[in-house]
Amino acid sequence: MKKVRGILLSLMLVGLSTGCGDQIYLEEAEVILGIGIDLNENDQLQITNSVPIISEQTAIASQMVTTSSRNLRQAKDKLDLSVPGKSALGKIQNILIGRRLLEKKNLLPYLDVFFRNPKSEINARVIAVKGTIQEVDHAEFQGRVPGIFIKDLIDKSYESRNSVLTNLQQVHRQLLNPESTPYLSEISVVNKKVLISGTALLNRNGLYTTSLNKEETSTFLVLLEDTESPIPLNFPYRTGEMSILVEEAKNEIQTKYENGRFQFDIKPKLKVVIMEAIGEIDFPKQRDVLEQFIQKVIKKRYEDLICKFQQHQIDPIGYGLYVKAFHYSYWKKIKDHWSEEFAKAKVTVTPSIEISNFGIKLYSNKSMADIGYSRYFHAPLPVSTTLAYVKNNNSPGNDVPKSVMISY
Repeated sequence: MKKVRGILLSLMLVGLSTGCGDQIYLEEAEVILGIGIDLNENDQLQITNSVPIISEQTAIASQMVTTSSRNLRQAKDKLDLSVPGKSALGKIQNILIGRRLLEKKNLLPYLDVFFRNPKSEINARVIAVKGTIQEVDHAEFQGRVPGIFIKDLIDKSYESRNSVLTNLQQVHRQLLNPESTPYLSEISVVNKKVLISGTALLNRNGLYTTSLNKEETSTFLVLLEDTESPIPLNFPYRTGEMSILVEEAKNEIQTKYENGRFQFDIKPKLKVVIMEAIGEIDFPKQRDVLEQFIQKVIKKRYEDLICKFQQHQIDPIGYGLYVKAFHYSYWKKIKDHWSEEFAKAKVTVTPSIEISNFGIKLYSNKSMADIGYSRYFHAPLPVSTTLAYVKNNNSPGNDVPKSVMISY
């Protein structure tokens, strides 16, 4: 019995110690925060690693190491030969993909090493570069570590709804699912500054096809029903401008197969807040008119974006999922070329808009005295109201507000 206990105790100790065999001390490691993957002029794979320099003697700094190799694994081995410590991939924040590689090579094989490595950071941002990785290497990062700077830039842009956010796990799913096509957040370098340029769209083969600007990206987020944070949309209204926030978005989608092609009936139901309007608008009385106007704007933006998808034979929204769910017999026949089928589909958009609140009203062309400002308010002004006054020549001493800024 004592012998059995001794054997069990030994096995337990061995089991507890197995997790410590591959430990790496921080002072001996080269922590990679960013990896750039691109092709050089000779179409050879070029890998750039961003490694922060951790030292008491130096300020915040980062070392950029670029190598040419056949694959990422070989690039890591070369990196270990050029830096004093052992490279560690578990803290990668960003994986940058150059435009040249995206246009010529399927993205999936180049990310395969991350998918297979259990130590990979699945939340690492996968980002398309509108240009070369070398342009990013020579950019200015305001004294910050490049890997952290780019991560924060993407995260904050996503929070302000000007960019999508796609991590390694999401890209893996997008590249393998036949029901949709991948999309990535996109950056560019202008005057040595790294900027958000929009969203890069890939086809079924993982190749770059086109991009969305920041305005189109905001509409794209509405199509995706990504309203965890409100989505701002701006557009002209009469002689002025209007800004709204989309607080809730629900796209009801019905599909059928008729006359040799699929048909999609999309009914977006949006709840919006008017944040700012420049012009002469009587909000309480013109609610219905405003809702109808916003419906037309949303309808056109949806149709323009979907038309762009069809022209490039891509489906980043994932309408193929509805075909698979409701028309599986057809789906089995066309799943390998769904993007081409979607390009032939008939899509109708019928939005429904509900204005839940009003924010700021600005009157730019006329003073409110000229248009009778008292009719614009049927209740006491909100507490946080800013009035800009103009001289009332018809009644000296009784100035009237020209612009009203309201916060509810």
